[in-house]
Amino acid sequence: MPADEAGAAGLSGRHGQARAPSRPPADFDGSDVLIDEIVSAVRSGDDMTICRLLAVLAARADIAALFRLRQRLDDDAPRSG
Repeated sequence: MPADEAGAAGLSGRHGQARAPSRPPADFDGSDVLIDEIVSAVRSGDDMTICRLLAVLAARADIAALFRLRQRLDDDAPRSG
């Protein structure tokens, strides 16, 4: 694209469509796999594995991953009734 067209297109792109920044998928950091493993370890009561996986998750996860873990653990908890 020539320089003069680039200036006219601006941040909205060539056809006036807004460009959104590309975002990595939710599991870009591998946190969803770790969350699955943590939930499985909690279900089986494997304390050593839970501690190891939580340490790995804490080192690489963002707050959204921690909220996903919380939700998954809550969803997996036995319900009394």
